[in-house]
Amino acid sequence: MSDLKMEDFVRLYSMHESKVRAYVRAGLPTIEDVNEVMQEVSLVAWRKFSTLEDAEGFGRWMCVIARYEILKYRRSKARDRLVLDEDLLSLIADEGVEETSERAAEIQALQKCIRKLPEKYRGLVIKAYTPDQSKKKLAAEIGKTPAALYQLLSRLRLTLLNCVQGKLANEGIK
Repeated sequence: MSDLKMEDFVRLYSMHESKVRAYVRAGLPTIEDVNEVMQEVSLVAWRKFSTLEDAEGFGRWMCVIARYEILKYRRSKARDRLVLDEDLLSLIADEGVEETSERAAEIQALQKCIRKLPEKYRGLVIKAYTPDQSKKKLAAEIGKTPAALYQLLSRLRLTLLNCVQGKLANEGIK
């Protein structure tokens, strides 16, 4: 692989990695499973990159690789009792490929809408939805009761939802 192709792979992979990770996450029960499969997906994609004919289809191509890697991983874990039927997983995977660009547009719209919030609310939303963040502690930090914080977050979620839906409608996505 020439240096240019290596650079192309790294650029394309970094552009599509989060979408492929979301796709893999839809088919696996734990984040550890996702991390393991993503590692295999990236290795297979790296080895097969020279077979990719169109850089525009890189994300979809990676999802196809991910689909096979998910199936392979699930077969290796078949003795576990919480394994979905392969036909159902295949259906979920097909829908996931179709929804990848839509989800990316939603995430992009959400990021723009969060940036539009006043600074104090932007920080609050980000903090409130950080993993392992206690709503009770956060309420105390901002001098509100947990119920008042819940109401405020509810209003902010509604504001963000309306903003995202408006942006997507303007772009003709939903």
